[in-house]
Order: sequence, then C-alpha cells, then structure tokens
Amino acid sequence: MLNVLIVDDKPAVLAGLRDMIPWPEIGARIVGEARNGKDALAIAMETRPDIVITDIRMPFMDGLQLCESLTREMPHTVKIILSAYEDFGYARSAIGFGVKDYILKPIDYEKIEALTEKIKQIADKKNAARTIQLLMFDQGLQEKLQLAVKNADHGALTRLFDDELPGDDAEHAGLHLNFYLKLLVDLFDHIDRSGLSRTLTGTSQSEAADALRRMENGADRKKYVKSLYSRTAEAIRVRKNSRPETIIELIKAYIGENFADPDLTVYTIADKLNITPGYVGLIFNQHAGEHISGYIAGLRMDKARRLLKDPSLPIQQVAPAAGYADPHYFARAFKKTEGLTPSQYRNLHLNLKG
Repeated sequence: MLNVLIVDDKPAVLAGLRDMIPWPEIGARIVGEARNGKDALAIAMETRPDIVITDIRMPFMDGLQLCESLTREMPHTVKIILSAYEDFGYARSAIGFGVKDYILKPIDYEKIEALTEKIKQIADKKNAARTIQLLMFDQGLQEKLQLAVKNADHGALTRLFDDELPGDDAEHAGLHLNFYLKLLVDLFDHIDRSGLSRTLTGTSQSEAADALRRMENGADRKKYVKSLYSRTAEAIRVRKNSRPETIIELIKAYIGENFADPDLTVYTIADKLNITPGYVGLIFNQHAGEHISGYIAGLRMDKARRLLKDPSLPIQQVAPAAGYADPHYFARAFKKTEGLTPSQYRNLHLNLKG
C-alpha cells in the first residue's frame, strides 16, 4: 500500500483529492494532509510518504521549496505538482527536484481520472520493484544466516530474524511465503553439508514447507523458520562441544540399551543422535576401530551365548531376545560365528557343566 501526502492551501481541493480518488482500489492511502509546505514537510518527515501531491502557491513554504526539501531528505519520494496555468512555467523548473508529473488546475473529473491512473502506475511499479528485491534474495543476508547457524550464534540469529527479515505484510504475503520457503531450502542444504540429521529440526523439509503454506501471516512464518534455524544452531553447538570419544560413548550407550531391538540400525542411531548415518559410521569406524554393524552383531551374539547357557529358556526364544527377528537367519549367523548350531552350542555347554 502506497502512502500519499496531499498538500494544498484550499480545503476544497484537499477534499476533492481525498474523496474523488478510490485510494484503496489503486493500492494507496492518504497518510496526511497539509495546507502549507512547512506543515507538509513536518508530516512527510514523520510518515515517509511514497507520493506527495502538492500545490505550488502556499504560505510559509511553497510547493517547489517543499519538493526541493523532499528531494534532499527523501529522494525516492515521488512528487506530483498541482499547478495553475500561470504557474506552469515556474512549476517546470522543479524538474530537477524529481517531480514526476504536473496537473493543471482547475481540477475536474477527467484530471482526477488521469491522476488516479498515474498513481496506480506508480503503485504497480513500486510493487514490482519490491517483488524483485524480495525474490532476489540478499546474498549477504543469506551468508550471515549460514554463518550464524555454523557458529551456533543464537544472538546473531535473533538479530537477523528480528531486524532484517520481512514480517507481517499482508500485501506481499505470497512473496514472503516464497522468501521463507527459500530459507527452508538453504537450511536443509546446510544441515546436509554439516553431516547432521534432518530430523533434528523435528520435521522434514516437505512437512515444514506445508506448515509454512498453511500459515496466514508473515510474522508466524518468520517465527517458525527462526525456530528451525535455532534448533539447527543448537545441534551444531552440541556437536562442536562433544569430543569424538564422547560421541562414540553415546553411540555405544544407545546400542547397549537397544541392541535387542531387531529394528536397530545405523539409521535409528543417527536419528536418535541428530547426525547423519554416514557420520555415525565414519566416526565409529575411525575411533572404535570396527564397523558399527559388526559391533551390534557382536553384542547380539554375546547375548545369544549367555541365553543359550540357560537351559530354562526355550531355545526358540533366544533369537528374538538377542535382537534377531528371523530365527533362521540367527541360526545361520550363529553357526558361522561359533561353528555350531544354537542347539549344539547349548548341548555342549550342558555336557561340560554336567
């Protein structure tokens, strides 16, 4: 919505401009009225209008002096001059002050229509410029966000989201949606490059995108995406402060508590620790000296051997208790490791015990 300031020393002209132009329909609104240039400048400094429509002949400060001051203070503000015929030559001298157009008095319905169309064109052009600015995502801002996440700098994230990112602007809701969808893509790409698990955000990229689309205003979208960036930064902080040995301890502890679960895999471990399966396998192999699948299999076999030595436990219950969903696979794996079937192993130990 464009902000418009109207200036004329005649109340009837102000009323005509105010009432005869369908401001909301052309994407504009009046933010102030003034009857002289001095008051108009004060209002402009406060409201920062996009367009100023001003008469020339006014007390205290005329329209050209006002345009000159506006050009100095607000160079992007569009100026439109209302000029009587005898002042037209004088008005044209304001071309150096960024005057966009001149409307000759007296103002009739036809001139109001022309002025309305002119303002609509300005509104469309400004909205297009804002669209381009929004869609051409600021590379510097993108780099600042990525750096804040990488450094787990929650203070920088808060400043960037609160001060530099768009919030609740109903006019550009669709553009803001695209903006925050792009931030999502950037975030999940960063998570992948960092070797973290996408689940650390508590949602998938597609689920997060759907959630953004369901939100009705930019403020909610900003808050939501900010929370995802903050969670990622916190996960990176935790991992940076953890020595590889500490991560290995966490992996082993989790496996120790869950190896009897047949669904335990490197993927479930990675999901639990908010790191990628590839990183789990790599760090375990480097610092524990064996493949993680072999470590899990070793714990399961140790458990199976202990259970087989207990004659009170039916042999068919050994496989599921040791983490094997398929008893036939367990029997083959056990024989490959021990050289005996589970039944032979039990009988051997019973005989030795007897």
